[in-house]
Amino acid sequence: MKKTVALIFALMFFSVSIYASVRADSLLKSLQNKFNSLKDFSAYFTQTSNGKVNLSGRLFYKKKDKLRIEFRNVIIISNGKTNWNYNKKQNKTIISSYDSTNPSIYSINNFINNFPNRCYIREKEQNKKTILILTPKKNDLNFKEVKIWLTGSDLIGEIEVLDANNITMSIKFSHIKLNEGLPDSYFSFNPPKGSNIIDLR
Repeated sequence: MKKTVALIFALMFFSVSIYASVRADSLLKSLQNKFNSLKDFSAYFTQTSNGKVNLSGRLFYKKKDKLRIEFRNVIIISNGKTNWNYNKKQNKTIISSYDSTNPSIYSINNFINNFPNRCYIREKEQNKKTILILTPKKNDLNFKEVKIWLTGSDLIGEIEVLDANNITMSIKFSHIKLNEGLPDSYFSFNPPKGSNIIDLR
């Protein structure tokens, strides 16, 4: 009798695990389909570190891997090949090569399309919100866990990254606008005259 009960519980647990895995895969697929169908998007965001707000600004994204982030005194721009980091106060521009493996919290395309293939994926409900949780299969991604909050429109509402040093970084999006027709020129940068240029390429 005890063996029968144990077997029933084992089968129930297995069935629930299979259902949860299928649901997580389905949610990820919906997110990928929606994201990959977009030409561009923009949003306001708030960045926190270990639960404390430390930055806010505006983010612009365009296929593929074109990114523009505007803080109060800093602008970060990438065209998918070159990165520019411009500090307005110091009039300093740091130029570097784009790294497609960068686990930066702003590497949205990586979190949606690239990293999931190298992670275990599960989902959970929290405060009536759906969260996808990515855990690396190997220790080669420089993060321990990623949580992705989904909106009802299959978009990302928030990303939280627990890095290898146990520092939790998150960005929360608001006022998301889709397919605005952002020009490519918005994702390149010419340093102002007199700017101190540091080229790391």
